Amino acid sequence: MTYKSRQLGSSLVFILRLLGFMILAIDAKGLKLHFYKHSCPQAEKIVKEVTVKYVMQNATVSAPLLRLTFHDCFTNFLGLLQGCDAFVLLEPTKVNNATEKTYPPNLTLGGFYVIYAIKSALDEKCPGVVSCADIIKLAGRDAVELANFETQEVIASGQSWKVLTRRRYGTISLASEAAIYLPSRYDNITGTYPQI
Repeated sequence: MTYKSRQLGSSLVFILRLLGFMILAIDAKGLKLHFYKHSCPQAEKIVKEVTVKYVMQNATVSAPLLRLTFHDCFTNFLGLLQGCDAFVLLEPTKVNNATEKTYPPNLTLGGFYVIYAIKSALDEKCPGVVSCADIIKLAGRDAVELANFETQEVIASGQSWKVLTRRRYGTISLASEAAIYLPSRYDNITGTYPQI
């Protein structure tokens, strides 16, 4: 393994741990492991099966699913008021033509088709029970568990985290919030997390 590979691996582990911390910090209130065990017992299994199907077809979809998790949860992270609400999925409407999805960095997000496929599969078994906000988090975790980012192969990477569920949709989706809270591609760790 080369120095560059080890450095990339260390960076990935740091980012995954930071992401896990952020997600827990944002929405730990009222959430629990396996929230759907009574209302939709197969929910997490279905999410994993559909995620595996798409990652097996194209291992590079893992990174967009992880990025989707980050972008959805980061909105208003420091205020701890919103985020992890699936608003990054919402298309603009006549009433609100500037949703989080329309903010320029979010225009390059991918993996939506995997989330929609998971939602469709879940709605066949448990219509309207599992929120897209939880689907995004579970699929992001499952995709990372499966992918080797270095070789773009599908393997058990060993990288994982517990996902608390019971998220609900938020009430406001504004591109302006994404503009305030999403870090710029030019930010460094000090500029992005000054309060941590």
